Amino acid sequence: MNTSVKPLLYFAAGTRSSRPCWLLEECGVSYDLEKVALRKGEHKRGAYLAMNPLGKVPALKEGDNVITETLGICLHIADRHGANRLAPEIDDPNRAAYYRWMAFSVGSLEASLLEEVRRQGAEETGSDFMPMSRQLSSFESVATLIEGTLSTSGYLLGSEFSAADVLNGSGMFWARGLGLLEGFEHIQRWLDKLEARPAYNRMLEISQG
Repeated sequence: MNTSVKPLLYFAAGTRSSRPCWLLEECGVSYDLEKVALRKGEHKRGAYLAMNPLGKVPALKEGDNVITETLGICLHIADRHGANRLAPEIDDPNRAAYYRWMAFSVGSLEASLLEEVRRQGAEETGSDFMPMSRQLSSFESVATLIEGTLSTSGYLLGSEFSAADVLNGSGMFWARGLGLLEGFEHIQRWLDKLEARPAYNRMLEISQG
């Protein structure tokens, strides 16, 4: 893929689009952003569906190449545009932990948060809560694992910030909004550091603009 091609991020506020947007801002790379109006159904119309048949946002286009799925987009951005600052090099011993935490953000953290949303919804309506699967990890266990990791290091991979902090931090911001982080002091301090990053705040400005 030609690295001189400017990335084009298809973005919608309040979606997982914030994650690749934050990463692109961390990279300092020049990119274009096209906002997709979900309420108008732009993601379910011909032009967008031709690029992404599932009609999901975000999507990233570089030249003739299109990448969908947030995790895939973020893995690509970190490797292609991160200048070895957001992802360990392929032969770095930390690369294995990096893969683990990137996948963890979707397979464990996000899955547990969706269950919490369902549980809270059931409580609000007085309905019985039926877990999706007994194999899903609880949010408590997921957060405890991250809390333990952050108790001995500043970030998920140690002393250095990485794309893994962006993806998992985004999930934990959601958890904080759901009132799930009481007692997780290391996670709270980590989120405070992430919130202070200029790239994070530029992403917020884009989301609110």
